[in-house]
Amino acid sequence: MSTPTPKPDDLPNEAQREMIADMIHCALKELVVHGREGRSGQAADLAEAFQNFPPETYGVGGFGWQKWQNRLAVYESKYRSAQYSPKYDYVDRLQQIRRLR
Repeated sequence: MSTPTPKPDDLPNEAQREMIADMIHCALKELVVHGREGRSGQAADLAEAFQNFPPETYGVGGFGWQKWQNRLAVYESKYRSAQYSPKYDYVDRLQQIRRLR
């Protein structure tokens, strides 16, 4: 018996994309702070966590809610206990956005 192929995640709807844009805006502000304060490694990690998010929310390259949650969780877990921990809970916000179907 073959294993069924999992159904791809639905793309975010317009309201969800607007909220994702707001979350990306918060990440960009955080990037500026890290850059100005000499934390280039943390800035690079945050940029890497978000780099493909905008096009994927429109279906370019494939979209997956869990994939994005995992990427953001890696960033947050790496810096959670650091002196300069993330100012914004990206994982929690993404979960809130996802529930808005």
